[in-house]
Amino acid sequence: EVLYKNGYAQNASTARTRYLSTIFAIQDWYCYPLDDPKGTARISIATVRGLHAFARRRSKDLFSDIEGVPLSQFDMAEVLLAFSGFSVAMLQNLCGFRIERDDQRHMIHMWRLVGYHLGIRDEFNVCRSLEFVQACLKDFMAFTPRRAATSRKSFFMLRKTCIEGLSSAIGCGNDFLYASQYIAFTTIL
Repeated sequence: EVLYKNGYAQNASTARTRYLSTIFAIQDWYCYPLDDPKGTARISIATVRGLHAFARRRSKDLFSDIEGVPLSQFDMAEVLLAFSGFSVAMLQNLCGFRIERDDQRHMIHMWRLVGYHLGIRDEFNVCRSLEFVQACLKDFMAFTPRRAATSRKSFFMLRKTCIEGLSSAIGCGNDFLYASQYIAFTTIL
């Protein structure tokens, strides 16, 4: 709902723009040093952190007190898990890439630093170690069927606009991405 309310996923076009900007930001984080406060990667992270703060302020009325804060530490940790552990598992198990354990550890460490710079507190940063990320991913995947069964309507709208937006950006049809998403969630671990 946060992405939808803030205009990032209201249709295929806005979703495409939002997700492509995310892809370009991640490319900056992989390609440029994270230890340079004035460098490309850190400027990109600061921009994303600012966008998160803006979205959090605009979305305060979306959830009840029981549901918590939009873009909470938990939400951020979940996204970090997707970009770190889920990505490594997908590259290996779905795409067939062989990634050496040391390289996986380096990737997870890089994401730990990204999480830190995005404002994720250490107790919520899932990228403590490769083994911890893998354990969190296993728990996450075990809970995924229940999450899907209890998701808000906005989750399915977000998925639809994401698939429609990205399918036009990468030149494949919606059916291909729907099938890929199903395969990813049923075979990733």
